[in-house]
Amino acid sequence: MRFNLDKKSSRPLHSQLAEGIKTAIVEEGLRPGAKLPSTREIRAEYGLSFATVIHALKDLEDQGYVECAQGRGTFVADRSKSSKIVNIALMLPHLRLETGGKYSAFEVENSMIAMTAEEEAKRFGASLIIRFSAQNLDASAKELKKNERNNLEDLLAQRVDGLYVPFLYGVENEKILTKMRNAGIPVVLTDKFHILKTYDAVVSDDQMIGYKITKMILEKGYEKVLFFTTDRPGPPRERADGYRQAMEEAGFSPEKYLYVSKFDPRYSEATKRFFSIASDALKEIEPPYAMVGVDGLVASAILDAKNTVSMDVSDFALASCDSMHGSFYGRIIPKAYCLEVLPQSKEFAKVAIYMIMNRLAGVTGVQRVSLMPRIRVIQNGVSQVIVDSENERKTKELVCSKL
Repeated sequence: MRFNLDKKSSRPLHSQLAEGIKTAIVEEGLRPGAKLPSTREIRAEYGLSFATVIHALKDLEDQGYVECAQGRGTFVADRSKSSKIVNIALMLPHLRLETGGKYSAFEVENSMIAMTAEEEAKRFGASLIIRFSAQNLDASAKELKKNERNNLEDLLAQRVDGLYVPFLYGVENEKILTKMRNAGIPVVLTDKFHILKTYDAVVSDDQMIGYKITKMILEKGYEKVLFFTTDRPGPPRERADGYRQAMEEAGFSPEKYLYVSKFDPRYSEATKRFFSIASDALKEIEPPYAMVGVDGLVASAILDAKNTVSMDVSDFALASCDSMHGSFYGRIIPKAYCLEVLPQSKEFAKVAIYMIMNRLAGVTGVQRVSLMPRIRVIQNGVSQVIVDSENERKTKELVCSKL
């Protein structure tokens, strides 16, 4: 079994290796049960890392070409005895990367997406293939977009049966998504990328998130509601629109306390930028006031800025239009009024897998489910979750009517 790998190619080595082994199995007529070279032998033959070889073999196993038996080796699978394995791909930016000795909120969310998608895929007898676009939280936008493009091109070459994309860093990579759909591969997007209207999507009602959070704060008597956001299209813009709507309905000028920063995908740089913006804002504004972050990262940064200012707890409220993943609890002032929108990653992943399976079952027309926000209210050490029952109904409706 011998083939060439191009280490200068933009195509990942694990993908080239998997394709080479697959071609060898077919062209050399290797029979089911034939033992393939060991991981050590493949590493030595092609000068590859252990992780690259394992990645390739796992992909081939997911696709039904090989069987990996721990302690015994890798063998050619008997594809004639099994029905075609459905391979669903999940594109994530990164998973379980540490920052400052702690897992970031992004990693918690990505982990929930991966675990739920895998669980739901297995329920349908499908296999989940996961691809990552970054090696660390501070990867540049250029690096993220390039890796994302390479991953998408690789998945297209593999002809996966479906693709779920919770986060798309390069909107220009939408061209590859179009190629996948034209090739008959179902593609489901989530949340911020429902701006690509022709795609199946499960989304959160982001304008309603901004509106409800702001309205709840205004009803507590706060008139100065500071809203911190980025210039990125999608949820940030829609949440800011909801903020504007609530402020205008209450008779206040929304632009006076709206702070917009240029989007930066680098975790540490974005945190520093919003800490600085919030610190400067608080030097100019007298309490009482409320501070709203467009997402968990922004809310965390503005909370750090607020904690450098001494003030009475009754003069302050804090809200996040996204989940803080528990970081509220150890850091907020005990009696402050705080709000956070809880993550819906599990619900999104579940519905996305349903949509892909619907497509494979022959469903036509654009599928779109909009989930309402779940808001946690924290005050005087008491936590209460406000749940919208519409979400469960919409999910059940999708499953019952489509599958």
